[in-house]
Amino acid sequence: MIYRVLMVEDDSTYTKPVSQYFNKNGMTVVCVGGEKEAMRLFAEQDFDFVLLDVKMSRDDEGFDIGEQIREMDAYIPIIYTTARVGLRDMEQGYATKADDYITKPYSERALFLKVKSMLERRRGLLHTESRLDMHGIVLDLQAHSVTVDGKPVSLPRTQFKLLHALMESAGRVMSNEQLLDKVWGYNYDYGYDSSVVRNHIAKLRGALGESKREMITSVRGFGYRFEEEK
Repeated sequence: MIYRVLMVEDDSTYTKPVSQYFNKNGMTVVCVGGEKEAMRLFAEQDFDFVLLDVKMSRDDEGFDIGEQIREMDAYIPIIYTTARVGLRDMEQGYATKADDYITKPYSERALFLKVKSMLERRRGLLHTESRLDMHGIVLDLQAHSVTVDGKPVSLPRTQFKLLHALMESAGRVMSNEQLLDKVWGYNYDYGYDSSVVRNHIAKLRGALGESKREMITSVRGFGYRFEEEK
C-alpha cells in the first residue's frame, strides 16, 4: 500500500529532502506552502497523513489548518513541525488533537520512521466500535477500508465519509444539510448545494454495486437513509 502524505511547509530546505526520502521509501508526499492551497487539496484529494508546520506566512497558521482538517476528518493522523519548543506551543498543538509534535531541525529518516510507525499502528488497530457491518457492507474506520460481500471496494475519502455518516445513522433520514455538515464541514465552499450530495450519493451507489445500491434510499424532500438491518 502506498500512503499519501500532505506536507504543509513553506521552507524548501525541509520539503525537498523529506519528499525525496519518503518517495524513495514508498510514500507519496504532496507539498504545499500555505493554508488556502492546503485546504483545497485536502478537500479534493485523499491523504493518509498530514505534516503541518506551525509558522509559515503567519504565526500559528499550522494550528488553524489543523483545526479545519480535524473538522473534516477526525481520524487522519497529524504531526506538527516547528522550530519553537515552548510548552505553550506544544499544549496548543495537542489541543487541536494533534497525534504528535516534532521540533526542527529533524532528519527526514527520523520523521519517516515516526510516520510509518503511526500509520502501521493505526492500520492494525481493529476495534469493534470502529467497524460497521450491515447488509454485507463492512466499513472499518481504523483500517479506512470497505468490503462488500467480502470483496474490497476502493472509495475516495469523501465517499468513505459519506458512507460512514449514513451507516452510523442507519434507519434515520439524514438531510442534505446534515450530510454537508457531517462530510464536508461548515466551511464547504459550495454552501448548502443539494446537488453536491446527490452527485456523491450516485457515485457511492455505483461503487457499492447493483446488489447494494438499494441500501441507500432517497427520501423525497428530506434526504437519504441507509436501510437498517432487520
